Amino acid sequence: MATYFVFSDEAGGYKEKRDQRYLKGHPYYVRSAVIISDKDWIILKASFLSLKEKHSLPTNREIKWNYIWSLKQHRERGEEVIKEKRYYFLKDVSNKTLISFVSDCCNLLCNCEFCKLIFTITSNQEDLTVLKSTLDNWHLNELMQRIEMEMQSKLDNLAILFFDSTGPMNDNAISEQYKNTYYKDTFIEKYKHIKDSCSFELSHHSFGLQIADYAAGIINGSLRGFNTSLELFSRYLSGLIRRNEEGNVFGYGIREVPRDAAVRSMLESKLLLSL
Repeated sequence: MATYFVFSDEAGGYKEKRDQRYLKGHPYYVRSAVIISDKDWIILKASFLSLKEKHSLPTNREIKWNYIWSLKQHRERGEEVIKEKRYYFLKDVSNKTLISFVSDCCNLLCNCEFCKLIFTITSNQEDLTVLKSTLDNWHLNELMQRIEMEMQSKLDNLAILFFDSTGPMNDNAISEQYKNTYYKDTFIEKYKHIKDSCSFELSHHSFGLQIADYAAGIINGSLRGFNTSLELFSRYLSGLIRRNEEGNVFGYGIREVPRDAAVRSMLESKLLLSL
């Protein structure tokens, strides 16, 4: 039996009522899924720690994608980073070092025996006013369907999904959404290749979730036209995205949520040159 680990994280934001200020800071909501084999996980875990040592970064602290960009903004504005900020421990680390570390982490995925990326994306510019919990359910549903279809290549493939634990209320909500999709999906008749319950980890203890954070952040930044994100996306991530037999990623490895032809066309226009 072949076992695969799927790490999922989010980037951007969403709320029902969005003014122009919110839309400027959060034009998209993205969820990523990074699929690797259990064998690759063993190798990558050691390699991830080695990269932190290589870049003289603390091995026991999580370096989130949004920490890097928050630090960049402080420096561009000439602001001091106060101790209360979660990324204060990185105040003396250059942006060049942090981006180099993320680049090396993404390169680890390129060296995997098996690695597939799936992204679900909501454009906040659309007239969408559903509850966040409803949107989360839609994203999870789309991810699970594509993970199941990716695993169908062999009868004994099994995928185990891991999410960032953000508190009992949110974890329980994801678990319920997962269960409902698993047993009541109208598209997948029966999930045969995904474990019947999802798992939660603390992201600062999980290198898989940290890499899923980078993947979500990079595609979110790419959609917003940030050059560093576009470069990382083109160089490391684009070739790992799930595709159909004709090589198309849209609808297969990149899925707009909810389904919308105009939004898909917009995503294609922003990402196609990097694919």
